[in-house]
Amino acid sequence: MKKLISLLGLLMLILTSTMVVSCKNDANGSDPQQPGTDDSVITVKLLNSQVLDKGSVGNLTENADGSVTYTTSAQYSGGGYVFYIKEDKSVINLENYESISIDFDYETVADKWASGASNPKWCLNLYPEGAGFWNGATTLEYFDSTSAKGSMTHTYSVKDSDKGDYSAICLKLNAYQTGNADTDECKVTIKSIKLKRKANAGEDKPEDDGLTDKQRGQVVSIKYSSKDYENGGTATTQKPAYVYLPAGYDANDTTKKYPILYLMHGVGGNEGEWGMTGNSSRIKKYMDQKIAAGEVEPFIIVTPNGRSNSNFTNGDFSNMNAFYSFGSELRNDLIPYMEANYNVSNDRNDRAMAGLSMGGMQTINIGLCELLDLISWFGAFSAAPTSKEAAATKSILEEKFADYDVNYFYNICGTEDTTALDSATKAVKDLDKICDKFVAGENFAWVTQPGGHGFDIWYPGFEAFAKIIFK
Repeated sequence: MKKLISLLGLLMLILTSTMVVSCKNDANGSDPQQPGTDDSVITVKLLNSQVLDKGSVGNLTENADGSVTYTTSAQYSGGGYVFYIKEDKSVINLENYESISIDFDYETVADKWASGASNPKWCLNLYPEGAGFWNGATTLEYFDSTSAKGSMTHTYSVKDSDKGDYSAICLKLNAYQTGNADTDECKVTIKSIKLKRKANAGEDKPEDDGLTDKQRGQVVSIKYSSKDYENGGTATTQKPAYVYLPAGYDANDTTKKYPILYLMHGVGGNEGEWGMTGNSSRIKKYMDQKIAAGEVEPFIIVTPNGRSNSNFTNGDFSNMNAFYSFGSELRNDLIPYMEANYNVSNDRNDRAMAGLSMGGMQTINIGLCELLDLISWFGAFSAAPTSKEAAATKSILEEKFADYDVNYFYNICGTEDTTALDSATKAVKDLDKICDKFVAGENFAWVTQPGGHGFDIWYPGFEAFAKIIFK
């Protein structure tokens, strides 16, 4: 009898301990994480300490129920807080997950929402290690709300094609072409963000690129002297840029001259928007792997700040004209700097220019229409609405640059892009039909695919373009 009582007591002790552990997990706001099981879930900790970066947002308030409340403005196309997915700030491999769910409340702020604006729109972004709100985000999905105030639970089903290492997540207010003023505000309460793992998913760890150290390039930061071309080209300033040097690059081997791509950012971004800020960047990984596989020619990439004035760090829309002045900086300052300091070819057939959104506009308006004597490869990814229309580009090319050919002009835009699809279509879709310098399928491409105005289009655009140029 005593033995039976002892056994019952031991059983009760085990059950009590199990309940304590379970309650502890619930108190911390985390579901038990058991990788490889059907019900394995990561619940993102919504805390100030877990914020990676922010854009156009007010102070974050932590609520007793584990939710957070903040105000985001429509400035720079909308903002949000970027939260680390895991407490230890390590990466997830997106292919290990079947869904991402976000539960949130929202309401437009009285007297701070334009009467003609649409109901709030959203996008769900993921961020690689070392990225920031404006730099290197991957947009998984755009979605709308149907009222000015409400509650939503949105679930994104991970597609078979979704891959990549990510460390952070953001619900971004999407204020592209919505009728908002920059000062318009929306109050947001995020109640939960949960990522459900696939059954038998692998371990989350940084993806092994399968390369040796000799097969990997490097990213370096530079500064070069330039002038304030927006304001007469008198004041001199030091401009930042990032440079990708392919595997095998040897500064001492001046007999080897590399082709070069000048890769431009968008209106709200800067030299870091492509995420090429360190050796973990998506662009670097792609280039290293494709060069090693022989699918991409080894070439240098530069991501500069595309505002040609002394106030280039101002990322708002107050210095728009600085974007249109960049041609002088590229011709007079950046190209000469790169050729003087790196083993870069000075042949126009070894120069390319490409960019996203406003950078796509620069590629068309500046690259094609101002610098065709210097550059022969061009890529426009969701070119901004201020891009020249096809007829204007045709006239310039045939009158000013009659003696210069175009090696390739690649264009891509998302079919759900309310910002750029219509204008990009007018700018380039039929350029091959009206200008003899272009032949579709030979040196010209107009591509559309599902997606909006984001890196879901821009990264694939870059990758396709990289396989075309310098061959």
